[in-house]
Amino acid sequence: MAFFFFYEAFIQVMTKHFPHRFFTGNSFLLLAGLLALIGVFIWLKKTKRRFPQLYLFLNTTLLVYILVDAGWLIGKLLYPPVNPLSVYSLEKGDTTTPCATCAKPNVYFLLFDEYASSLSLKEQFNYDNSCLDSFLIKQGFHINKQSRANYNLTPFSIASVLNMSYIEGLKDPGRIMSQDYTNTYHLIRNSKVISLFSREGYEVKNYSIFDLAGQPTKAWQSFLPLKTRLITARTLAERLNRHSTSLLVRYLGVKYFVVREYMKYYTGNEEFLKAVASEADQKTSRPRFVYAHFMMPHFPYLFDSSGNRRSDQQIYEEKFTNPATSYLNYLPYTNKRLAALVLHIRQNDSNAVILLCGDHGYRGWTNKQPIRFQFQNLNAVYFPDHDYSRWDDKVSFVNQFRIVFNQLFDTKYPLVKDSAIALKEE
Repeated sequence: MAFFFFYEAFIQVMTKHFPHRFFTGNSFLLLAGLLALIGVFIWLKKTKRRFPQLYLFLNTTLLVYILVDAGWLIGKLLYPPVNPLSVYSLEKGDTTTPCATCAKPNVYFLLFDEYASSLSLKEQFNYDNSCLDSFLIKQGFHINKQSRANYNLTPFSIASVLNMSYIEGLKDPGRIMSQDYTNTYHLIRNSKVISLFSREGYEVKNYSIFDLAGQPTKAWQSFLPLKTRLITARTLAERLNRHSTSLLVRYLGVKYFVVREYMKYYTGNEEFLKAVASEADQKTSRPRFVYAHFMMPHFPYLFDSSGNRRSDQQIYEEKFTNPATSYLNYLPYTNKRLAALVLHIRQNDSNAVILLCGDHGYRGWTNKQPIRFQFQNLNAVYFPDHDYSRWDDKVSFVNQFRIVFNQLFDTKYPLVKDSAIALKEE
């Protein structure tokens, strides 16, 4: 059980003492663990010795651990720990008050996961995405062509944009652990942007993959370590699920069940598309801030460029490779759904502000792409008065809502320096 539940921690210890990848690979560790288990089993079967002192020691140790953990949990409940991550740079100088005379239109924050900028797509793959750009310009959008996210992992990028600040307190950006994700989710849940919109009298609508204060997510999610996966992410089963490439898993029907799970992303995208469209149809007394997060064009690439459902075999194989060709072929389908939603909002909520963004650029799994492409994201904004004088083509995500609030509510938030922080999961 210890080997199962603390498998990831065991790998970290092995990596520290045996840096060669052979000794930290699943094949070696599983074989060594199995041989050790068989050896111990055979020895116990052959020996006639009894181990009363060992049993007493193990039972006593387990009881002590249970009591210590129980005390630790009670202490956590009575004295909640301070989040080691913070976004205090905005809080320190924020003296803004609600605007009583501002128009306060509905604001739609539409985030398409891993949608790279057209400039990045052209430079990286020679891919022409001008059809989307032309559509957006015709609809009155301003495209921030050289926009970039400040972090290349989704939760950290979202925490930054929704708090209008960089994340302080990350111990090692090159070794992001499950605890870092936990702390980041707290920043998202209690984000400054949500608080400011609420203070301005807005009703917040959450159609994202993250919990917001008082608004839990309805989305199904398997790629990010959310909720119970923060506990299970370090177990043997989860490690094998992430890294297994065996013939047993690939070709004996398991792919069918994996792809069935992936289709939940399609269901979630469809539900959120309908929900946002429904928001545009409604006329309410209070203004609304609508945050929607769509898992496209992010993997899994469920449809081809013509909108046809791809085979289970194709989708499953890409679990291990994340090929750029499939990502690019998924863009036309994504563009079609995106354009239909934008048109619906424009026709039914013509005075609304629309922020159309990607949380980061395309992030290849196997190719050695220059790191800068992982930050270059889609970023287009629509304001009904077409005043884009505040928007620089090079705006980065951390300044997105600083500009929005300055324009809508006459706040005086200064823009912070644009920086990109490369993160890598442990």
